[in-house]
Amino acid sequence: MRRILLVAANSERLPDPVYPLGAATVATALRSAGHAVTTLDLCFETDRPGALERALEQVQPEILALSLRNLDSSSFPDTRSFVDDYRSLVSRARQWGPLPILLGGSGLTAMPERVLEHTGADYAVAGEGEQAVLWLLSQLEAGREPRSGGGFVVQAAGRGRLVRAGAWSQDLDGLPEVDRGCFDAARYYREGGCLNLQTKRGCAFQCSFCSYPIIEGDRLRLRQPMAVVDELERESARWGVKHWFITDSVFNVPMDHAKAICAEIVRRGLKLEWSAYFNPRQFDDELAGLLAASGCRDVEFGSDSGSDRMLDSLRKGFTTGEMRAASALCRKHRLRVCQSLMFGGPGEDRSTVTETLALMDELKPQAVIAMTGIRIMQGTRLERQARDEGYLSADEDLLQPRFYFSRGLGEDVVGLIEEQSRARPHWIVPGLGVRQNVEVLRQLRGRDIKGQLWRLVSLQEEGR
Repeated sequence: MRRILLVAANSERLPDPVYPLGAATVATALRSAGHAVTTLDLCFETDRPGALERALEQVQPEILALSLRNLDSSSFPDTRSFVDDYRSLVSRARQWGPLPILLGGSGLTAMPERVLEHTGADYAVAGEGEQAVLWLLSQLEAGREPRSGGGFVVQAAGRGRLVRAGAWSQDLDGLPEVDRGCFDAARYYREGGCLNLQTKRGCAFQCSFCSYPIIEGDRLRLRQPMAVVDELERESARWGVKHWFITDSVFNVPMDHAKAICAEIVRRGLKLEWSAYFNPRQFDDELAGLLAASGCRDVEFGSDSGSDRMLDSLRKGFTTGEMRAASALCRKHRLRVCQSLMFGGPGEDRSTVTETLALMDELKPQAVIAMTGIRIMQGTRLERQARDEGYLSADEDLLQPRFYFSRGLGEDVVGLIEEQSRARPHWIVPGLGVRQNVEVLRQLRGRDIKGQLWRLVSLQEEGR
């Protein structure tokens, strides 16, 4: 068995610091298999390379594992890339001494070959890490250079080797129960306003720009509703936590699974407040009632547009009529709503922007989070479309953030949305800093106000 230093390398704290659930999941699996795992969280460190070096000196690990949550902030024009920071961490570890360096996490999985090449690490695990990391370590312990076999695929990438599982895990409840004590869960709750969990993995939607199906697979794999609520009940008691965010790509698909989880929370009488991402198509009166009864206070619709033409362009799979119906049900059951939007996708012009603005004014959500431009991710339909249009050259690298803007508007959409958002008090535009004053938000957190960022902004605008 190996002595491992596992590092949660995320530095992004906007809109809130997010508990490193993926890193904790892998750390739990490693410990369950008998490995000696020490964890280091760089999210709250001011001297990240120094913190890593001190941990290396203290732990004297045989393997260093870095969990990469994000490649960049995905916001325009205030865009922050993290890949050079990851490379500097690998470089600092190399200076400390010779040891195998392993990468994983959703950020790595979004672009695994390029991240591995850029950082100069030795190994990377793309996709789910629990089983693949254990298999990789078994190969290293046997003194073998990893080669494809045993249900795993290995390929060269730069100086390193990239490992993928041949199939996605189907029995999610058979995996070790994640130990949130791997990282400072209490601090994440205090400063981030909630803790997080998954009820499923995968995404069956085909949105043109989204890398979720690449990161988690394009088929849904569901946890048993009883197991989900067992975790909620156990971890709420352990950490004294009342507020949760469900990190599924979409919580309410399939709808019967979502209803079963809500019904079980109600049956047990758990006093929780939680929120999640939702799709407006699979949303009916029974679900809305169960959401309210089970403690869901905040519904986040990843609508991305309020124009039917743009919804078709982005392959969202629902209509503005369904957005209206879902919003009406939320009002009926007193569920607070946030609408997430993206402006500038293929076919966007002033008329589609006007349609989206009009629909938001009509629906009156408690908050709107608006992004200008769409971050082009490797392997998505939007990447293929951008290359076909000549927007990207045939060999253009996407490791550094590259944003799509429609030919009809170009980057003029940035100024247009900035102007319109400042006239609408509950709009947040992260890339422009509109209503995302970090110090104000920290002051609100300091008053022990929990929940999502957009809820805090709404409270601020309401003068609370």
